[in-house]
Amino acid sequence: IRRTKERCEQYDRVLAVQDTTVLDYSTHKSTRGLGPVSTNEHSSGLLMHSVVTFDMEGTPLGILGQQIWARDASSRGSREELRKLPVSEKESNKWLVGLSQAQEGTSEDQHVLVVGDRESDIYALFVASRRPNVELLVRVAHNRALAGEDEEQSYIFDALERADVVGEYALEVPRQGTRPQRTANLEVRIARVCLKCPRHGVDRHSSREIEVSLIWARERAGSEVESPLEWVLLCTESIEGLDSAIEMIRAYTLRWGI
Repeated sequence: IRRTKERCEQYDRVLAVQDTTVLDYSTHKSTRGLGPVSTNEHSSGLLMHSVVTFDMEGTPLGILGQQIWARDASSRGSREELRKLPVSEKESNKWLVGLSQAQEGTSEDQHVLVVGDRESDIYALFVASRRPNVELLVRVAHNRALAGEDEEQSYIFDALERADVVGEYALEVPRQGTRPQRTANLEVRIARVCLKCPRHGVDRHSSREIEVSLIWARERAGSEVESPLEWVLLCTESIEGLDSAIEMIRAYTLRWGI
């Protein structure tokens, strides 16, 4: 972590990417201290959540933090019961710990963009304490309610549907299995919104509304691609136009490096 911090200091801005790895030890029948890692009742292993840093060109700079744990099989509950718990009592607290590790492992004046996939679409993460030069970039999983009185823009996707197209962006998509490498032409929309605090899953001290930027990038209508790209990204940084939106889209593509 100390060496990673030293490498990060060579750059004005770095990415701190979070992701979880499953360590499946189901075949190690005599190993103790493991927990379930899938819906299969016979699965066992560990979970490992890492924070890996990259420069803005995608070169890995090192690890800022890692959490490793075994799930407790007896702690399983219904989806509704789990939803009511504050994030500090759920496994999803790993994202908040990762945010803290990204801040503690970098210099006070280091600009850091903390990146996560759809699993990190957690309201408590958006309102967690951050220093001024640390921002979040998350792929949206939930069509969250918006604060305000405008009935027509009461949810995230309503706001994006009404937003103007600010431009287009050509994204190089790497080969995936049998699908060849290709160029995806994305139309880009942006919106600045205020999220309404959800009723469940947020600790009392962090239950407040928060203003964020939304970026909607999707392949143009009429694309003949079998699975056209479509991303909705949420960013705590203010996005003013196409150039800053493209910077965030490109930063999200660098997440794949983890």
